[in-house]
Amino acid sequence: MNMASSVILNVGGKLYQTERSTLERYPDSYFTSLLNDNHYDPSIRNEEGHYIVDRDGEIFRHVLNFLRDGRLVLPDGFREYELLRCEAKFFKLGELQKAIPATSLVKMASSVILNVGGKLYQTKRSTLERLIDVNDPSIRNEEGHYLLDRDGEIFRHVLNFLRSGRLVLPDGFREYDLLRCEAKFFKLGELQKAIPATSSVKMASSLTLNVGGKLYQTKRSTLERLIDVNDPSIRNEEGHYLVDRDGEIFRHVLNFLRSGRLVLPDGFREYDLLRCEAEFFKLGELQKAIQEQTRGAIGLRVGGKLYMMTIGEASKEQGSFFDKMLSGQISVPRDALGNFLVDRDGSMFRFVLGYLRDGGIFMDMTPKEFDLLKKEGEYFGLQMLVHHIESVSLMHGWTSGKPLILHLFHHNNDHCVVYANRAKAGGFFTDWKISEICSEPKILKDDIMSKEGRLVGLLDVTKVNHRQPAKKEEIFTFIFDKMGAKHKKSIQLNNGWTKVLFTT
Repeated sequence: MNMASSVILNVGGKLYQTERSTLERYPDSYFTSLLNDNHYDPSIRNEEGHYIVDRDGEIFRHVLNFLRDGRLVLPDGFREYELLRCEAKFFKLGELQKAIPATSLVKMASSVILNVGGKLYQTKRSTLERLIDVNDPSIRNEEGHYLLDRDGEIFRHVLNFLRSGRLVLPDGFREYDLLRCEAKFFKLGELQKAIPATSSVKMASSLTLNVGGKLYQTKRSTLERLIDVNDPSIRNEEGHYLVDRDGEIFRHVLNFLRSGRLVLPDGFREYDLLRCEAEFFKLGELQKAIQEQTRGAIGLRVGGKLYMMTIGEASKEQGSFFDKMLSGQISVPRDALGNFLVDRDGSMFRFVLGYLRDGGIFMDMTPKEFDLLKKEGEYFGLQMLVHHIESVSLMHGWTSGKPLILHLFHHNNDHCVVYANRAKAGGFFTDWKISEICSEPKILKDDIMSKEGRLVGLLDVTKVNHRQPAKKEEIFTFIFDKMGAKHKKSIQLNNGWTKVLFTT
């Protein structure tokens, strides 16, 4: 190799080739001593004649470029100024040491990278200086990124505010509390002032509620009448407000809040539950509206539970507790809202009320509840309910075979309830179209009835004749004709019950 023309250096395992004159550009540098014949040391060259320099091979590229041009030109994003400064000092290149600060200040002023909660952001140094001490090396990682242990997603809005001086948030943004916390942490008073003004506009648009698993969307102003919308503990990960109440009934509560009027669908019967929700949400106006709409209805607080009953339901059985209560034959105390106070089992009363409304027992219950219901029926003087329970009880333990019993129970103007204790569908149904009685026979709950117990269905009395009310004899004749005369064995009429004995 002609040493006068070119030199090869092995710097930290990386090979560089350059002119001897380039390395000797600065007379007092490390390279002048390295290449001076008077100080030649054969131990610093390898078998190929390469000069061995035990320094950083990557950084040496910039040192060599400086020696070639006399200028420090670094790539965009370069951050290893401290290491470059160390190399300049080692190689005794004073001019390079002078060039580094001026260049690094320009570069650092252009952009810096932040790692906020694992999310990377790039911004101007001047912007970052409003948040942290950029000269503190302890807050930078090995890559030169500034580390901020804050919420990475929310920081996006903090940074945008620092850039523009305005708080612009996306539609549907709901994390105002968290944004306010970040503004407070970074001591950005202007941002803290901007949040309420912006949030009041954004939050007024709409909020989502999860009520008993059912989602509703409404205005913030509407929701503020029900809950503390600033309480973050009642919101889930999706930002939905969680309300542990009945999701179906809440629809009517929300509609009332929206319009100020209580508009309920035809056939609505859940006034008791709606009144409970109105009490829970402390909506006095809704309670008044319910009271007004149920005028002519009776409120009963049974064992602490509130129920509503129409006058027609209360007077369904002459001589019952409710009939005497309405006529004043017995004195029943009332609460401040005029509800009758009845000291009985509140949970069992729903079965009593269901019987008065529907003319039968259509709710699942346990054997214990079934026994208790008879006692409640006796207390309230509901003889038809007692007969109803006794007739159902007859079917316990009855085996399939013969004779079999059909139980018919009805109230005038109501659908009829038909029971049959039979192991399989069919039998006496062979001679009639079952669809005229019900769409499909259903086995009643096993712990109430024996497994042979089968609910035949509800008979629409309008199919018996076109006048109301239909007589018991007419209803029986209708069913008997559909069954076929050959099954008739005996007939017994008893207070609304018709028992038909027949054989298969």
